[in-house]
Amino acid sequence: MNPQNKSIIIFDFDGTLADTEEILFRAFNGLADQYHYPPITKEEILKLEDKDIKKFISTHAKIPLWKLWRFTQRLREEYKLYIDTVQLFPDIKEVLDALQKQGCVRGIVSSNSTDTISKILRRFDISVDFIITSSLFGKSGALNALARKHRFDKSKILYIGDEVRDVEACQKSHIDMLAVTWGLNSKATLQKADIVTVDFPRQILESLGIDTTLNKTNSI
Repeated sequence: MNPQNKSIIIFDFDGTLADTEEILFRAFNGLADQYHYPPITKEEILKLEDKDIKKFISTHAKIPLWKLWRFTQRLREEYKLYIDTVQLFPDIKEVLDALQKQGCVRGIVSSNSTDTISKILRRFDISVDFIITSSLFGKSGALNALARKHRFDKSKILYIGDEVRDVEACQKSHIDMLAVTWGLNSKATLQKADIVTVDFPRQILESLGIDTTLNKTNSI
């Protein structure tokens, strides 16, 4: 993979652009009584860096297949209760601005809802070219549909996400990916999936060969 040939940059949202891990599990716990599973504890959250959300739900919540679609909708509704507390990771806005100045197409493919993501981005005065909601359990279909709709050359696309399930979706869709290490899955877990990782948002620009000095010096 040569990231410097990429001009269509697609991001995951939760755990990649936005620091929402605590909010996601607060929302998950908010549905515990309704779906009859035990709330997750702080100790269990710390152990989750090596798991994917699909595996977690199947083992912890034991949601039957026929309830998964409705559960996903309810989880998104619960998430909206905390929308005003969502923060972006340091330097993310600057990275997105730099990509725009470089003439890159910037988009988001996420299992979160388009409306929720749009509201959060507006709060930070950020706009992107598109926001697509994918299934909670796989993004390959959404990525393929997006490429077909806009006639994107997949060799020009770079997806940026934080989970092994993102890696699997990109491999299935034949799309190159960078994995960020500040999200849900640990760096060691991501590297086991044989994927290139970045440790700080500014390294996304460096990987793309963009010679831009961010105004901020914050790091995660």
